[in-house]
Amino acid sequence: MNISKISTLITLTSALASFSVNAGNSYSGFLSAGIVDAKATYELEGIDQAPSGFGINYAFIQPGNNLGVIFGIQTSSDDGVYYYEGRTLDASLDMSDFSVGPIYRFENANWLKLYPTVGVTYFDGEIWVSGGSEGQYSIRDDDLWFNYGLGLQVSLPYTPIFLDFNYKVIVPSGNYSEFDIDSFYLGVGYSF
Repeated sequence: MNISKISTLITLTSALASFSVNAGNSYSGFLSAGIVDAKATYELEGIDQAPSGFGINYAFIQPGNNLGVIFGIQTSSDDGVYYYEGRTLDASLDMSDFSVGPIYRFENANWLKLYPTVGVTYFDGEIWVSGGSEGQYSIRDDDLWFNYGLGLQVSLPYTPIFLDFNYKVIVPSGNYSEFDIDSFYLGVGYSF
């Protein structure tokens, strides 16, 4: 994982956390950090990548209200070697995404919060091809894609700790429209 991506995640999380502190404690804050496990499948048989990484979610809900806003940042990467029609493909991909959406805390079950999200995913990939009649060459590309997801936060009884689950679909475009990409986020959070 790229150190600059981690430092960006920490900086953005600190800024969001300071917002809730500066608001004079007029909001209930929910901050989680966890792991991201994604799956990228290309329609060509045998080319699957499983990027993994790190994510952070921050939500705030005004006291006396059950509706708030959630922000999420995730980053993941993977490297893999594949063989296709006599060629060797050495593929590397990095994905970073930002999502936002409403979060709803159920009135009769305040330990449960549900949230849909939409956002953008930045993709950066490179494939080194060797073998075949073309010799060796590489293809490098980056793109910006749409993503949408659904998440759930479940508070542990009598503690400010909660578990955060999120499923996200990333919608590639252009040269990558044949990819099917989804990601899972599992985080542990603290309410303040």
